[in-house]
Amino acid sequence: MVTLRFSESLHVTSNSFFNELIYIHTKLLQLCKNKKNILSGMAMNMMLKFEKYWGCEVNHNFLLYVANVLDPRFKLKYVKFCSGELYDYDKAQLLTNKVKDTLVSLYEFYLKIDEVVDNNKHKQDVNVIDDVEVDVNILARFKRHLQEMHRVENKNEVERYLIDSCEDSNDDKLDILGW
Repeated sequence: MVTLRFSESLHVTSNSFFNELIYIHTKLLQLCKNKKNILSGMAMNMMLKFEKYWGCEVNHNFLLYVANVLDPRFKLKYVKFCSGELYDYDKAQLLTNKVKDTLVSLYEFYLKIDEVVDNNKHKQDVNVIDDVEVDVNILARFKRHLQEMHRVENKNEVERYLIDSCEDSNDDKLDILGW
């Protein structure tokens, strides 16, 4: 069933990855505790495979978790909650911090790309006003000052997003891309 959901080609699945991963992990844990030895044994073998690919932080692609965090119904709070349900406190906290660090790194990466584009645009704009006598050093320092202010404000944007309350998780009609 989960495989079918991930292989759909007409629906976005990256935001549902975390939910499906949690579903699989929870079901395997339940089956491992089953009283029937055959079922329990199969589940334990499956859990070993699951742990091989998803149990070690080194193997995680945290961008898949970020897709869930960017869903305004769940954000980082859901990752923290689900991790806390499945792992001990330290491992849950480590996983949550790595997901947050990945999101912040991604944000800062794209912020730097925007700065390069803005700097190139600024260089073109300065050439247009060559005949006006303006101290270029002051303009450059002011530009850096504005960029620093902008960078501080934008870093807080991720924090504000993560702190804001989540959208209604029962809203199946929420258009994530439109939000």
